[in-house]
Amino acid sequence: MRVAYETLDENVRRDLDRLIVVHSFGFSRSLIDPGIGTEIGRDYPPVRHALVRANPRNGRKSLYIGSHAWYIEGLGLDESRMLIAKLLEHTVRADRVYRHRWQVGDLVMWDNRCVLHRGRLWDSARYRRVMHRTTVAGDGATADPAYL
Repeated sequence: MRVAYETLDENVRRDLDRLIVVHSFGFSRSLIDPGIGTEIGRDYPPVRHALVRANPRNGRKSLYIGSHAWYIEGLGLDESRMLIAKLLEHTVRADRVYRHRWQVGDLVMWDNRCVLHRGRLWDSARYRRVMHRTTVAGDGATADPAYL
């Protein structure tokens, strides 16, 4: 399966490679409930990331976007939101999506640096959902000039 970044036009990739996207947990939660977004935003300030990240193990590049991607530095807010929406639409095309069909005993792991993941609705009255998150220390915010 090719990652979404690799399926973009070479000129588009070149333009995206230099961009910084600001991620905000407060922004993404404000889309659900404006009151929650403001409160969470105080506790978790926005973080700058490179829009395109290279996997340190294999060098493959991917887009670093998702629900927390708020705006792109150097673009107006409307233009930022339109570009992020366009990239998300490109990223979640059916031929680029892995959908797991759960069975008892399954364990799924992914690398947040290069995978856009989304939870799906499920019947919580019938099915128990147990999730554990492990975060491994790493590079942190990637808009640091040393990383780019």
